[in-house]
Amino acid sequence: MRRRTITPRHSSGEINVTPLIDVVMCLIIFYLMVGKLATDRKSPVKLPESAIGAAADPEVLIVNVLAGRAGHTPGVAGAAWPDATAGAAQVIVDGAPLAGPTMLENLVRERLLRNPALIVQIRAEQSFEYRIVAPVMKACTQGGATSVRLATERAAVIPPAREPNP
Repeated sequence: MRRRTITPRHSSGEINVTPLIDVVMCLIIFYLMVGKLATDRKSPVKLPESAIGAAADPEVLIVNVLAGRAGHTPGVAGAAWPDATAGAAQVIVDGAPLAGPTMLENLVRERLLRNPALIVQIRAEQSFEYRIVAPVMKACTQGGATSVRLATERAAVIPPAREPNP
């Protein structure tokens, strides 16, 4: 006797969406993390140019020194330092403004406990004089950092040497 198999003419129409939801959630988390990293490294700082230098290391503590009136940058609150008398700069780490050098020293000490080979990278405005950046460098070294770097952008051409003023 012959057996007959009955095949349904219409499928049930159900699609398992669980794997799709898992993939979408992973993509959302990925883009949130990348967005956070990109905003930390792309603070509105116009770096000075340099003809020499190496590319940035991935394991660094980035310290941004931003210009602003009375120590305030639009959208960022916090106390003005260094050079608070002129209100020339504001120090920001991980998107948070630091009120003074002791906060930066403590932050560097904390990060050094996690990673003893920590490199501190200072990103300061191109127009800043050394007297504005020096207190930030000093706070980093007093916090225990052995490698403090100033970030620059690679110049398209080597600028001519400046003549000393008579």
